[in-house]
Amino acid sequence: ASSPSLGGASGQTPAAMAARIAEQIDFYFSPGNLNIDAHLANRLLATRNALPLEEILSFRKLARLLAGLRGDPVSNVRTAVSLTPLRHAAIDFAAMTISSRAYAASARPVKAPSAPLSVTSAPTSSLAPPAMAVAPPPSAISATGPARADAAGRA
Repeated sequence: ASSPSLGGASGQTPAAMAARIAEQIDFYFSPGNLNIDAHLANRLLATRNALPLEEILSFRKLARLLAGLRGDPVSNVRTAVSLTPLRHAAIDFAAMTISSRAYAASARPVKAPSAPLSVTSAPTSSLAPPAMAVAPPPSAISATGPARADAAGRA
């Protein structure tokens, strides 16, 4: 059996098509995109970084790139990533999943301290830690939003 050809109606060479497909997949899983693409980031969290490959194949731009090619989309992606390796994603063709290399690197467990932490006095440094934001008590929130104090300090 011959490997699928990435040449298509676009007239681009197989190498050029492989590069476009790999670049699109890499874009989806790049740290910059995952910082702004809440849907994909949440899907990676929900699937423990093992997103079904079929889900990515349905993403609009990748689906358009694959639509004009001969053969099935999975075979075309396999060929593309064999010609142009991915930097930000890893595909497990046996499990039919795709994962983020950045997510996998950041998902390492945090090492617990060897001794319990205790606070004996206030920090003496002038660089005190920033104050935590505290939500107002439920009684201070009305149907129109939080109560606002007038000039005399009354709510």
